[in-house]
Amino acid sequence: MKSIFFFSLKIVLFVFCCIVLSLVWPIILLFCKHDISNKIYARCLHYIYKYGLFAKLEYINLEKLDENKNYIYVANHQSYFDAVLCGLMIPKNCYSIAKDSLIFVPYFGLMYYLAGNFYIKRGHSEKAKKTLEEVIRKIKLKKCSIFILPQGTRSAGNEIAKLKRGFIRLAKDTETDILPFVISTYKISDILYHFRNKNPIYAKVCDKIDYRKPDDEILSELQIVMSNTIKELDALSEK
Repeated sequence: MKSIFFFSLKIVLFVFCCIVLSLVWPIILLFCKHDISNKIYARCLHYIYKYGLFAKLEYINLEKLDENKNYIYVANHQSYFDAVLCGLMIPKNCYSIAKDSLIFVPYFGLMYYLAGNFYIKRGHSEKAKKTLEEVIRKIKLKKCSIFILPQGTRSAGNEIAKLKRGFIRLAKDTETDILPFVISTYKISDILYHFRNKNPIYAKVCDKIDYRKPDDEILSELQIVMSNTIKELDALSEK
């Protein structure tokens, strides 16, 4: 009964958070500079859901984030809650890339686009290539950072699905280093069915990867870094 109560309470809080965020986002876009609008929205997303859902979150190496440098930020992908976890790590002058199906999500799809972010069409190489070219032009013009989930699709547990290479092209063509975020294994049910999740969810900023390395070396290094860091964070979470 207790778990059902917490689940019902948190669903109500979740809906309330969605309403608050839907009201906040256009205000951010109207009154904030374009290069900080995503950062402000990401922080709102993080804090509203963290305190609204009583989630226990822990962060490591946030001091490695330097807003005065541009990076290709990459993270592992487990669920839509990843956006809440990464929200505290998104810097100013940063835009993201998401799958094109999200454009059909009412309200969110439009606001995400108006905030300067990009949609990419999976399974259509020509359209995906054109989107990457647009992103590259924006990085060079605005000297901005890009956030991307190179797995493409979600993977459960501590497994890292095969990484797509688009982020490497972005890094190479814009001479921008890669900075990985890694999130420990978690389940949304652990957050929704308890007052607070028993084990904290960890997110860690890892060491940057030099864009000048060979493509295969970058891909292999990122795969290893993500896999090893998830195991490290899972061990911390279980203590």
